[in-house]
Amino acid sequence: MNNHFATSVLGALMAVRQQQPLVLNVTNMVVMNQSANVLLAIGASPLMAHCQQELNELVELAQALVINIGTLDEHTFASMLLAAHCAVRHQKPVVIDPVGCHVSQFRLGSVKQLLNVVRPLTDKVTLRGNAAEIMALVGANQTSIGLDALTTSEAALESGKWLRAQYGCQVLLSGVVDYHVGEQVFKLQNGDAMLTKVTGMGCSLSAMIAAFASINSELPAGVLATSTLAIAAELAMLQSQGPGSFQVNLLDQLYSLGADAIATRLVLQVHHD
Repeated sequence: MNNHFATSVLGALMAVRQQQPLVLNVTNMVVMNQSANVLLAIGASPLMAHCQQELNELVELAQALVINIGTLDEHTFASMLLAAHCAVRHQKPVVIDPVGCHVSQFRLGSVKQLLNVVRPLTDKVTLRGNAAEIMALVGANQTSIGLDALTTSEAALESGKWLRAQYGCQVLLSGVVDYHVGEQVFKLQNGDAMLTKVTGMGCSLSAMIAAFASINSELPAGVLATSTLAIAAELAMLQSQGPGSFQVNLLDQLYSLGADAIATRLVLQVHHD
């Protein structure tokens, strides 16, 4: 563990708690409540909206935007596309969660269209997905059941690098081991398998990334958010009997997470090929 990294994660979390950034979520119906609660637990302010008539005003008001395609249809996509254009206009950080983009051409094409729209924002954009989703965006073969990837995040690392080069965005590969591809590649080895047993944990992570993207830190928002959620998950599992108690305990741990836990648990390093 690098003490410098731990200090950066703690400092960023304290900044979120102090600044309480407003995060606009144009997100899927399944995860709205969970994502909002996670944002509140770390000190951010969630806003869930998709009405096209107000999106420009809301994007301008918010500190960051989340676009999550989990329950995609033509109407929600139109709102997402408009929000993306507004984010470029107002120069706001954007997090794109390409939920299930490997299972249908509509989802896949929609994500590519969104990435093209926000391309001018370059490093202000974070694309967060599992290995199957990231590999699908470059046309690579991948194995999956439903929306959850069996392919490892490490196997998708080259796809993440390609997307970084193609769109200029940062790419977070979520899995048993997490990789963040930006100016550097970071490898994070924290977390607990129970995260896969509660709906919307990846989506909540995407919302957290947006909160961290709104504050200044030497570490990328994807690294900061993943470190925070993963360490809180480890602590939550110590007092949980299953997914129900874990979900509640996770919110408590995010709310109270402090210096000692981050310093003693963080397993983060710069990844070298």
